[in-house]
Amino acid sequence: MTLDLVDLSGAMLWDADLSGADLEDIRNWREIESIKYANIFGIRNAPKGFRVWALERGAVEMTPEGRQAFRENDYEEPEK
Repeated sequence: MTLDLVDLSGAMLWDADLSGADLEDIRNWREIESIKYANIFGIRNAPKGFRVWALERGAVEMTPEGRQAFRENDYEEPEK
């Protein structure tokens, strides 16, 4: 998935699957409205600071299997 030149201001990315996405040239990412639970596992070419910014706002980094278990467990880490 490529998000070339996408303007993300006001975007609601709650629970979005961005895993493996190419984020080169995304615009206005600091103005994303919600990124909680969005999976950013394996994102590529993210702007400097994006990963930390997203995680601070509730994004997650999980394998597809881990994310599925997380969602099935009402967005809580499954007990190990």
